[in-house]
This record gives sequence, structure tokens and C-alpha cells, in this order.
Amino acid sequence: MGIKGLTTFMNSNPQLMEEIRLHDTEVVIDGNSLYHFIFYYNQLDFIHGGDYDQFADKIIKFFKLFHCCNIQPYIVFDGGNDANDMKFQTNRKRMKERLEMAMQLAKGYKGNCKVMPIMAFDTFKAVLKEIKIPFAVCDFEADKEIAKLANRLNCPVLSNDSDFYIFPLTPGFIPLDSVCFPEEETRIVNDGLEKFLTARIYHVNKFVDFFPLLGRNVLPLLALLLGNDYVDIQIFKPFYSSIWRYEGDTQFRSIPITDKRTHKVLLWLESLKTYENGISPIKSKALTPQQLETISSALDRTIEVFTFNATDSEFSLFPYFKQDSSAIAKQIRWQKGSMNL
Repeated sequence: MGIKGLTTFMNSNPQLMEEIRLHDTEVVIDGNSLYHFIFYYNQLDFIHGGDYDQFADKIIKFFKLFHCCNIQPYIVFDGGNDANDMKFQTNRKRMKERLEMAMQLAKGYKGNCKVMPIMAFDTFKAVLKEIKIPFAVCDFEADKEIAKLANRLNCPVLSNDSDFYIFPLTPGFIPLDSVCFPEEETRIVNDGLEKFLTARIYHVNKFVDFFPLLGRNVLPLLALLLGNDYVDIQIFKPFYSSIWRYEGDTQFRSIPITDKRTHKVLLWLESLKTYENGISPIKSKALTPQQLETISSALDRTIEVFTFNATDSEFSLFPYFKQDSSAIAKQIRWQKGSMNL
């Protein structure tokens, strides 16, 4: 998943994040983001077959950095599509885009085309098994399970997925792109050395402080209106037109001039008295009964994805990573890097 324009907005508002030294901690890592990050960060060749040996070497070096900083990673991967198939059109669009880029690359045109080699995911999992990094593969999308696990472990999430700006993550979210490599070190007591990675961390409370009346309830609404994987934002064109009259500055320090849509949405959200007051205006701009049904379904799904409730505690990755997984083996189809499979 991903929320359109949110990463750019966060990068333009550095007051929402703080610099930290990452060391001596557990972290939950979005595996799908991570293997893409390692591959493209190291500028590996994606045209001539994949260079999987070099990819494997970079994966090992990445986790050696974590080891020397005493960082314990837990990797969680997405599985298949959601059972309700609300992301079907999004996934279909992305597959079409990858196919078109692959065809352009085959013709010798590079440009901004990037296509992950077909065996990259399997290579990544194989290396994790080899170096004993624990990981799990969820049945469906992993974002919510990643967030719940991080809260249970009281440790941050690492990913480049902007969805994690919305989840109620108490320990915080660290964008992979904000982590500085290689490690640094500093002198500590008894003349020892402490190694760490410099990074920037985001806490959701800093964002919701700008919406004192709406609190965390506003975040799923923001995710919906900026556009997520559950609805085509073209359906919100009539709504965008209705809020274009809002003028002025939000409480946020900076919004890119080119991102007027985010600016207008934030202005409109700040004008609300309650979260419930925002639902009817959104639905009222539907042009047909079918559009109303689509918007209502997307709203319900977005709220379900980005909020936690009592039933969420019935299923958790925590026992898998922190206890003997044999007790729950009948309930799940996971893989663990430290097991001999």
C-alpha cells in the first residue's frame, strides 16, 4: 500500500520527525519494503538477469550493520491478496505497469524504468534463512500485523510504506530512506565504544496534535482522501472541487506548492468540529449510487485497516517470534528464518 503524496508532505515538515541513534533495540521491518530498498539502494543491475550473488552479499552486509549496532530485526512479508479483493484493481494496474517497464527495458530503453528481478524475493528469503534472521509471511497484507507486533514489542517499524504514518504506532515509525549507512560510533562510559545508525523517527502523536478535536480519528480519513489502494482517487474529484475554496495556511510549517490537493484536504480537516462531521460531506459528493457504495466501502475498509480493536488481539505474530511456534503451527502458514525448512 501507500498514500499518495504523504511521504513528500512528511519530508517537507521535518518538525514532525526527530533524529535518533538507532542501537540496542528490536525493530520490526516491512520485508517487502526492505528487499526493494537493499536492491535499489545498492544500485544493483536489474536488466541482465538480476546479479543475485551481489544482491545476497548486500543483504548479508546490511544485517551485519544491524548486528554490530545490537539491533534485533524481525521481518514480516505480505502474503496474497485480501479475501475481499478490494485491492484487485490496484494490483492489476501495478502488474500492467511492471510489464510495460519490462517491455521498455527489453527494447533498450532505461529512463526511470525499474523492474525487480523475478527471483529477488526468493533470494532474499534464502539469505535470511542462511544467516538466521527470523521472518514471517502473512496470509494477506502484512501492514496491520507489523504495526500490532511493533506495539507489542514496544519497538519501531522500519519501512518505506507511507501507510505507517497513519497507523497508531506507539514506539514510532522509521522510514528506511532516513537511515544513514554505514554505522557510526561514539565513546561512552568506561571508555567503551557505542555503534549506532543515525535515523529519523516519526511518532503519530506529533501529527494528531495538529487536530486536537479530531485526534487519531482523522488519520484514516486523511489516508482515504489522499488516496490509498482501496479506492481510485478519481472518484473524489467532485469532493476536491468542493473544498478548493478553502484558503489560508494549515498549522503545518511547509507544504510543497505543487501539492495543492494535500494542502486543501488538510485545511478542510482542520475546519471540522468532529470526525463524524466529515463523513457526510464526502459521501454527499458521490455522483451515482454505485459511487456512493464504492466510497462507503473504501471508507469502512480504510478505518478497519488503520485502527485496532478488541478482535485484533485474537491473532498476533508475537507468540511466533518470541515463543515456541509449534503451539500455533496449525493456525498459520508462516516461515521462520531460524528453522531448517
